Amino acid sequence: MESTKNETTLTILYLQLDEKIDRDFISLASRFRGDDVTLVPVRPQEIDYFLTSKMIPVILLTKNMDQLQKFTRVKKRYIDYFLKTRRIRLIHLNSFSEIKDYISLKPKRIYINLKLPLTMMKAKEQIVLNAGIESIVETSWPGGKRAKLPTDVSNG
Repeated sequence: MESTKNETTLTILYLQLDEKIDRDFISLASRFRGDDVTLVPVRPQEIDYFLTSKMIPVILLTKNMDQLQKFTRVKKRYIDYFLKTRRIRLIHLNSFSEIKDYISLKPKRIYINLKLPLTMMKAKEQIVLNAGIESIVETSWPGGKRAKLPTDVSNG
């Protein structure tokens, strides 16, 4: 028997700041189970093992000061680089204000801030909605638009 992997399966990474898997991951993973979404727990230093040519969605949940301090420690070392090179899309569920360093990344949908408290069902809907969006990349010539010559409309 051959096992075929469904190509529509969406893989979402769950950034784990503690040594052991937390209850929120288990709750979210159980919600995603029937929706062709795979939730994978990763430590910050393991993110680059999952990177491909496409932008990968990463969930980060910070509910208290301890988790925020742990995130601040790994932010400069790992997360900043991946965000600025558009390798990951950070979906940040938090109880605090959004990170000021990432405000410029919001219009490009690279950093998405979701305010807590949210029910797990509402969080799941928002995550799937934001994780499936392809990045809006505007390709325009950096020198501006090319000048066009006026056409002669009066031929008489």
